[in-house]
Amino acid sequence: IHEKPIPMESLDKKALEKKKAKEKKWYRMVKEWEKTKETPEELKTRIWKGCPDSLRGRVWPLLLRIEEIKASNERMHGTRLYERMKEKARTKSPDIKQNRSRCT
Repeated sequence: IHEKPIPMESLDKKALEKKKAKEKKWYRMVKEWEKTKETPEELKTRIWKGCPDSLRGRVWPLLLRIEEIKASNERMHGTRLYERMKEKARTKSPDIKQNRSRCT
């Protein structure tokens, strides 16, 4: 197929550049979240392509609007808040199944 083998380091470099570009886009989206959430189709497309591991901990609370929900209902704590967040996550990601055996 190729006359000469493709050097692995060039493949690694391309993959690293692609990863960094993706992280940069997501970082900008998180930084400008109010603007980002006004374009749900673009956000949906980016989510479909995948959120970088390095930003998932910041993105999920934004997607689930955790701070907004906490602020609007401050008296909700512990299990009740957790249950509400779980239900919200299920409406956004119905394909995700939880492994309950690991939680006990």
